[in-house]
Amino acid sequence: MVSSYSVAQNTSEFNEQIQEKASLGLGLTDTEYVNGIWFGTYSDRFEGSFYGPLNSVESAKYIRGQLNAGLDLVDLEYVNGGWYSAFNNNSGKSYYIPNADLDAFTGQVQQQLSLGYDLVDVEYAEGKWFGVFGNNPGASTYADHPDFDVFTGQIEQRLSQKFDLTDVKYADGNWFAVFGDNPGKSTYSTGADIDEFTEQIEKQLDRGYDLVDVEYGDGMWLGVFNGSGESATTTPPSDPITPAYDPVQDSIQKVVLPGAVDINTSFDPDYW
Repeated sequence: MVSSYSVAQNTSEFNEQIQEKASLGLGLTDTEYVNGIWFGTYSDRFEGSFYGPLNSVESAKYIRGQLNAGLDLVDLEYVNGGWYSAFNNNSGKSYYIPNADLDAFTGQVQQQLSLGYDLVDVEYAEGKWFGVFGNNPGASTYADHPDFDVFTGQIEQRLSQKFDLTDVKYADGNWFAVFGDNPGKSTYSTGADIDEFTEQIEKQLDRGYDLVDVEYGDGMWLGVFNGSGESATTTPPSDPITPAYDPVQDSIQKVVLPGAVDINTSFDPDYW
């Protein structure tokens, strides 16, 4: 897998970076916006659709339509009042659950894990926690804590148990991490400012790791990396599937990749 990242000071610059990465066959997989800085992560293995921004009602309708079409929900992002959702065509079923209370949310997560579902992504927005689940082979677990040092200690413990760190979220004063037991090797890096953080990213990329997730909270950047730790190169596909988009603007701009379905597909309005 080939991965990359970009750092922009405004949406116009960010949009140009997305276009440049797309021309290299790298699709946008994750975004983070902090204090006027747009941070993007990219991969040559992103397949499916990336759509947004939408309000909560539109997003619920769109997600239900994509799930009905057989695609898997793999990521939810909330940026400046708009929801973005990412899907791929992996085999298996996926769904999500919302809850406004963290304790109740972690209880729901634990229940779903006990039923054999995998937690693949966590998002917090509009006063609610959202968990994305799938039933792909493997197991998953999580960790959460408001203190960053305790939280990174929890990460170290899970890594020592051979779990892979896949997703990190900071919201409502809490850190939340998602782990899987897929084959591979994961690690993480932290930085108190963007310069220190990007320096850490470069070191991990040079070691052969792929950047898969970025999060910022309580004055700290945290990057999640996956891979064997051995340098590898992959020829980017000749037909990039991620078009450029501007994540924040007054009017809704909808970006659809191959595989998207009609947003007017019927859905349960209470599902959100």
